[in-house]
Amino acid sequence: MDDKKEDDKIKKMAEMLKQGYTMTSDICPSCNSPLFLKNDLLFCPSCNKQVIKISDEREAISIIQESILSKLNEVINNKIEDLTQVIEKEKDIDNLNSYLRLLIAYLESIERIKRISRSGVDKD
Repeated sequence: MDDKKEDDKIKKMAEMLKQGYTMTSDICPSCNSPLFLKNDLLFCPSCNKQVIKISDEREAISIIQESILSKLNEVINNKIEDLTQVIEKEKDIDNLNSYLRLLIAYLESIERIKRISRSGVDKD
């Protein structure tokens, strides 16, 4: 069973080389397989994931923060889409008022996320 997995990894690596990837001297922090580079992106064929090389703790924190803010922005945008559909169908004025207040809160949150993202970029 392990030989089959090893063969599959080697085949994947060979395929990546054919696709123009370059094998690097870096190894994956998760599985210790060699990392491959293409278009300035590192990729682990064994984990089947992109790998981000971090030089120090501040950079790691910055990348994590950026990822969290991006995910939060995506969630809020999805909520806005859902709420827009509800607002379209709503007839009750009181409910509309509540929904619009919620929409404003979502929009303000997105603006704050943008501000935080910009300030994080400006610090470096």
